Formats: sequence, structure tokens, C-alpha cells
Amino acid sequence: MKLWLLNHLPTTWLALLVVGGVIVLALVGSVLATRFFPVLAAGENNDMVGVVLGMFGAIYGIILAFVIVNLWTDLQTAETVVAAEASAVSQIVRDAEAFPPATRDAVPALLQVLIFGGAAVIILITLLYGVRDRRGRLLFVGSVAALIGFSLLLVIVLDCPFAGDMSVSPQPFKASALARFW
Repeated sequence: MKLWLLNHLPTTWLALLVVGGVIVLALVGSVLATRFFPVLAAGENNDMVGVVLGMFGAIYGIILAFVIVNLWTDLQTAETVVAAEASAVSQIVRDAEAFPPATRDAVPALLQVLIFGGAAVIILITLLYGVRDRRGRLLFVGSVAALIGFSLLLVIVLDCPFAGDMSVSPQPFKASALARFW
């Protein structure tokens, strides 16, 4: 599904879908949480929730930074590999079937679960933070959700360097002796 979204939606629409979806889910969760548990709005547990939110936020931020740097490095490596492969394939243009399709290892499933599960945990913790003013609470939850949504969008886009608007260009293949096959 991720590849289909990357190949069929512009990055702007994908951003609206991912970030907007995370924000809407978080805001609806906040409204429902205070409706069914009105004691949350009183803020009696704010000290504990603040510490837990800070701790989880720091851990999540470190893991997210690791994943994004890894994916960014993979994207740059893919661009270099594509240019090198175009040169190599140009030399053996007589046998186009000999060239294997470009592949790359995906982010391990465990890291994917950690990134998306961590996002859910952080948002759920923000729902526990008590703010009596409804607008203030929604602004707080929405801001955290927006930050997490943009981070998730970055992970989704960088995880597939050969798909979407921000993909590795096939230009080295088009500009070489392989142009006649394009």
C-alpha cells in the first residue's frame, strides 16, 4: 500500500493524508478522552504525565533520528548506485536482460513497529495531560500530532527511494547508450 500511495499521490497530497490523518485521530482521541474521563482535564497527574512524556519523547526522538539518518544515507547511496549501474549497463547494452532490477533492504519490521507504535504511544500520553481550556488542549495535542505526522511522512518517503516524487532519478539510464531502450 505504501508503494501505491507513493507512486500515485503527489508528496503534497501524501503529506496532507498522513499528517492530517494523525492530527485528526489525535484531536478526536483528545475530545473522546476528556468526554469519557473528565478527570483528565483537571490536570491532577500532569507532573507524572510530563515526566513520562518527556522520557518517551526523548527515546522516540533518538530512535526516529537514527531511522531518518539511516534512510537518508540509503537514498544517497541509491543515487550513487544508479549512476554507477547506468555506466556499467551501458557497457553491456547487448544484453539488457542481464541487468537486475535495483533493490534495497527495507527498514526492518521491528523498527517500523517501533516508529509507528512509538508515535501512537506519544500521542496517547498527550491525551493524559490535563489542560482545562479545550482550545489549549487541542492545540497541544494537535501540535504534537503534527510533529509526529511529519516525522512519519519523512520515514515513509525515505523508505522507498525508487518510488514517489522524491525518488532516485532514472536520468543516468536515459542519457547513456541505454536511451534507445527507454
